[in-house]
Amino acid sequence: MIELGRTIDAAINGGVLALDHAISGAALPGVVELVPTYRSLLVHYDPLVVGFDELEAELRRVVERGPSGAGGAGWVGGSGPETGSAASDALVEIPVVYGGEAGLDLADVARHAGLSDDEVVRRHAAGRYQVAMIGFAPGFPYLMGMDPAIACPRLETPRVRVPAGSVAIADTQTGIYPFAMPGGWRVIGRTDVRLFDPSSDPPARLRPGMRVRFMPVDPGAPSPAGSIDERPSPTPRSHRRSIRMLDPGFLATVQDRGRWGHQRFGVPPSGAADPVALRIGNRALGNAPAAAAIEIAAGGATFEFLAPCAFALTGAIAEATLDGRAVSFGTALSAPAGAVLRLGRPSIGLRTYLSVGGGLDVPSVLGSRSTYLPGGFGGLEGRPLRTGDVLGTGASDEDARGRGARARSSPSADGPPVGEMARGGATELPFVPGGQWEDFAEEDRQAFVTRQWNVSHHADRVGLRLEGQPLLIAGRAVRFVSDGTVTGAIQVAGDGRPIVLLVDRQTTGGYPKIGAVASAALHVLGQLAPGDGVRFRTMSVAEAQVALRSSQLDPGPAWET
Repeated sequence: MIELGRTIDAAINGGVLALDHAISGAALPGVVELVPTYRSLLVHYDPLVVGFDELEAELRRVVERGPSGAGGAGWVGGSGPETGSAASDALVEIPVVYGGEAGLDLADVARHAGLSDDEVVRRHAAGRYQVAMIGFAPGFPYLMGMDPAIACPRLETPRVRVPAGSVAIADTQTGIYPFAMPGGWRVIGRTDVRLFDPSSDPPARLRPGMRVRFMPVDPGAPSPAGSIDERPSPTPRSHRRSIRMLDPGFLATVQDRGRWGHQRFGVPPSGAADPVALRIGNRALGNAPAAAAIEIAAGGATFEFLAPCAFALTGAIAEATLDGRAVSFGTALSAPAGAVLRLGRPSIGLRTYLSVGGGLDVPSVLGSRSTYLPGGFGGLEGRPLRTGDVLGTGASDEDARGRGARARSSPSADGPPVGEMARGGATELPFVPGGQWEDFAEEDRQAFVTRQWNVSHHADRVGLRLEGQPLLIAGRAVRFVSDGTVTGAIQVAGDGRPIVLLVDRQTTGGYPKIGAVASAALHVLGQLAPGDGVRFRTMSVAEAQVALRSSQLDPGPAWET
């Protein structure tokens, strides 16, 4: 993480965008993608291509050269791909219906500010905003430039559902919700402008550095082109080979190795929560490592093969039968047409993967077939699989099968993650202290690594909330500004309890981070179930990279150390 300072203003953010532009232009080996935020730039890189120390040295050389190669001067307020360009000179106008059902918190904001509702609207619409960053959700813009007189704290209890298009305030920030989702910002209005379209390039309507103006409109005004209710219809697909979902169990989705290169637009990587199990299944079948499979959480699923099909089960071990006969895990098997595969509840672990010969054939969205449930895209219509769904198998010989690969046995029962998970005890997770580690009191740092934590029932593909005796941070303030997050980042909320982020995480976050789970152990996170115990032990960056290399795990497009 490269930080330019802790003051949030246009000059600092302009420096971030300039640095983003410079590093992008340097085309450094191993750098996968960059995520600009208010005051820092997150660099995602592949540690099997470049080591941390080597990359840090290269990045320092870029910083020292400065935006114009002049001795490192000028990053604060420098120009980048958006600032000082035609993109930032263009003013994007957003029509907004303020108040009423569209702005449920407008009156509360007005009372807090000691102003009338109309004056809050006037001041909000009079602002000239700049997009500082995109995060929290795909296409969600964090806007700088709001009149501080109408600043208002977040809701004490976040709403379970904030409508799509809601224009909202949080402290001195304003932003727009691109989807219906939970949120704690104060909603003062709503727009019909569609902010995110996964079929577009780029997918986000707004980008860092752009300028925005809100235009008050009356309720019932015509929706602009590209409004949020205009969604493309899925393209029908026909297949010679397919599999039918008879019972999806608790939750089943299509996942591959994830989508990379779009986190600057708020799009998380998604993909298999246990990428090692996915790799083992694809390897057993001779598929390419990125072939899509079905991820089944908590088992209990039933499938019917509508045509002869090779398949493999990996990940969380459960009783499985094909037409009533027990089948093994981690090896290629054959199913005749009409065969029924039943999967029981896992005895250890949480997620089982059903891989098929050639992979699953669903549309690729932003370079991946993975389902991203919060955004409603990828996989099969962006949703969980349902009874009666039919999925094509054998995506194509070009993109779903490895060249010259042959099916082989991969004994997942003896390898990760099952072999690394404690049976009845606490699973040990190595983590690299980082983020705001030094901002935590010494007693909190010691307590974090000495206590056992338990996965709560508030756990999903976005993150694992941990239960246990809270850290003392609950009683003291830790100053922190939203910045980039990685899979495995360990945030500590205001209640003093950790949250470990998973593959559907937000790309930026506002809670302080005490560290991040080492890359070599990320697949274990995807197998932790509610009630499981975990303990953390510290590991240096160098040790984390050695662990990843010695594990011989295939990191895919990028792993984050």
